[in-house]
Amino acid sequence: MRLPVGVAASWDQGRSAFNHGNQAYRQGDYEGAAKAFATSQALGNRSPDLQLMHARAILKQGNEVRAEQLLGKLLNDWPRFEEAYSDLFSMYLQRREVDQALGVLHKWLSAVPSSVDARLLEAAIDAQVGQPEGLSAAKAILQSLFDEQ
Repeated sequence: MRLPVGVAASWDQGRSAFNHGNQAYRQGDYEGAAKAFATSQALGNRSPDLQLMHARAILKQGNEVRAEQLLGKLLNDWPRFEEAYSDLFSMYLQRREVDQALGVLHKWLSAVPSSVDARLLEAAIDAQVGQPEGLSAAKAILQSLFDEQ
């Protein structure tokens, strides 16, 4: 099946803008990357990878509020996209917003209960609490992961 000419051209332009954004990002041109990613989205590219890279470029420019909004939208659209949870969790931890970070982790585990990364993170947090029940919880999580392999 062939795409209509206008659709194919728009798709090619969107893909080109995404590639340009990736190149700009790798070169440290975060403003140029964000603009290219926004152009790609305006041309119809809705991939979660594009949305994640757009949020990262915005964050690199220092606009944490906008990056947080973009990651939240990404997770609303793609609730099983784990890299967005990881980025959002890290953003909250860096700002020392522990309750927000833990909220993200709980949403991550609800959306992707089999996530190895989220479960390892949960185990690490439980172990750092240092209380016997936290250590027991961490041990149970790790044992569950080992049993699954």
